[in-house]
Amino acid sequence: MSNPHPRPRAADLLRVDPSPGAHRVALRAGVSVGVPLLLCLAADRPEWTLYAAFGAFTSLYGRDRIHAARAVTQLTAGVALTLAVLLGSLVAEAGTPPWLLVGGAAVLAMVGQVVSDVLDWHPPGPLFLIFAFGAVGSAPPCTTPGWCRSQWPAPPPSSRWSSAASAPWYVANAVRGPG
Repeated sequence: MSNPHPRPRAADLLRVDPSPGAHRVALRAGVSVGVPLLLCLAADRPEWTLYAAFGAFTSLYGRDRIHAARAVTQLTAGVALTLAVLLGSLVAEAGTPPWLLVGGAAVLAMVGQVVSDVLDWHPPGPLFLIFAFGAVGSAPPCTTPGWCRSQWPAPPPSSRWSSAASAPWYVANAVRGPG
């Protein structure tokens, strides 16, 4: 009688099986997150990197859609991610207790799942929303003069960066037409 659940060997844990097209998705994700982070560092704003990373996740939405449908998916996901970051910032700056952060994440998970289902997001679900809210909301309140979120002249345009970076691609495809 064979064991229905054999134990994996160490080599099996390190093996990467082929997955058609996965390397392109991974490369796009790395560039989509890396470029905004490098721009934050180049602008001497390392404190914005947390926000820029979550805004950059917008570019990962709608990969199975084409042109206008992808733009709509990314727009709605970008708005949702921006709201999650904004709510997380408000929670962090208010110095709310951890239980409120957890409760807020639970409510965001429920609302995000409904929005994801209604708008048919891909990747589905509220995972990135919860990450954004939780990470930003758990950031300690700022105490360093000149670096505090409340002292910034304007909020970081995190989700707009990834949308702006992909705009030339949409324009080029619209001009070129289908095929």
